[in-house]
Amino acid sequence: MAATSVATEQKASKVLGLVFFTFVLCWSPFFILNILFAACPDCDVPKNVVVTCLWLGYVSSTINPIIYTVFNRTFRAAFIRLLLCKCRR
Repeated sequence: MAATSVATEQKASKVLGLVFFTFVLCWSPFFILNILFAACPDCDVPKNVVVTCLWLGYVSSTINPIIYTVFNRTFRAAFIRLLLCKCRR
């Protein structure tokens, strides 16, 4: 029983680590760009770079359910039921 609990905790830690890593990876360009704007207000950054960095941050929110779906069988089943509109009351 204890070995199962440890394995479950290790798996949960890996998933949370991956979620945190993707969050940092996706939002870093946006925050680096904002620091650049604060440090160098006269720097000219193309509008499409700013928009891309912002949308990359939004992609982080899209990736999270995918990560949970891939690594958690229970979440995957519930997510598929929701996508297929097979919700039970």
